[in-house]
Amino acid sequence: MMMNRIRHPTHLQRISLRTLSTSSRCTLSCRFHDPSMSARTPAVLAHVRHMSLQAPSQLAPSSEIPKSRSMLLRSPTIEDLEEQELDVDLIPKSQIDLVLTDRAAEQLRRISTRERNPNVALRISVESGGCHGYQYKMGLSSVRAPED
Repeated sequence: MMMNRIRHPTHLQRISLRTLSTSSRCTLSCRFHDPSMSARTPAVLAHVRHMSLQAPSQLAPSSEIPKSRSMLLRSPTIEDLEEQELDVDLIPKSQIDLVLTDRAAEQLRRISTRERNPNVALRISVESGGCHGYQYKMGLSSVRAPED
């Protein structure tokens, strides 16, 4: 079986925020400390906000998005990936930096307020394809998948 090889710390990351959704207006970027993957323009860097990522039970209602650094809560182990026959290059967790623009953070806050489901989390994945050889996908999930 032919498998796509992707260069990302995990095939699928689950970031536990109270409730989030995807939107074409929601801009999300992941920054890696790998020169081959960190092409970012000054225009994108001008308006970014680091967002604290916490388990739903730790979130308190707030009118302001947290501005602290992000934290990876869960990622698949090498054994998880091998069991699913996924061929990926893992990047060390210390080199993963998730950055949201102010507009994206505000959109996520609005969705979180509207949905009112503390068990839903944002799932972010990186897949082969797109203009630069990989693309980001976002979706809501209330169930943890094996590759999370």
